Amino acid sequence: GCKNETEQTITIKGAPSTSDFIAKPDYFAYYRGIALNPIDYNGVEGGVNGVKYKWFLQGKDTQNTSGVNAKIIYQVPIDASYWAHMWATQTGTGCVSYSAKIAIINRVSVNNLDNDQFEIYPNPAQNNLILKLPNCKDGNIHINLVNSLGQILINKEVSIKDGANVIGLNILEIPNGIYDVQITNAENSISKKIMILK
Repeated sequence: GCKNETEQTITIKGAPSTSDFIAKPDYFAYYRGIALNPIDYNGVEGGVNGVKYKWFLQGKDTQNTSGVNAKIIYQVPIDASYWAHMWATQTGTGCVSYSAKIAIINRVSVNNLDNDQFEIYPNPAQNNLILKLPNCKDGNIHINLVNSLGQILINKEVSIKDGANVIGLNILEIPNGIYDVQITNAENSISKKIMILK
């Protein structure tokens, strides 16, 4: 029998690797802020080189970002639900992906200490830690650094003011390991894990 063979070259254009994003309140940047940040297929936050991002909030207020500095923060006037939209365009191929999310801003429900908004960096850390508390009331908090055996290696009382607070913690004498940073006030307690690596 006869056999016909044909060879053809095809080009597959991949969609941008950050074809989705997260939309969440950012009460540290603004009193009512919405942070939008691309995520990849594994849920890792951050833009990638070679991708341009176009952002819309409520169908207007267009903003453009690109590459690894793709994160954007909008300031909104009132507590409400806001539609956020992202178009990601791969500069090499021109392929475009689109995603939309709802971000809910509700300052009334924000606790004095909120684990979702509490930030610690750098992580891993070497000599110092920075703690960001975006929504506080005047008063005192206790900061504990606790090792895996439950031993408290740092116990510090700090006075804080209304609004956002940034607190430094000296860990120069703390050995390498995994630790819990615990913050407690009269009403609440929050904690996050950090690594010290020198």
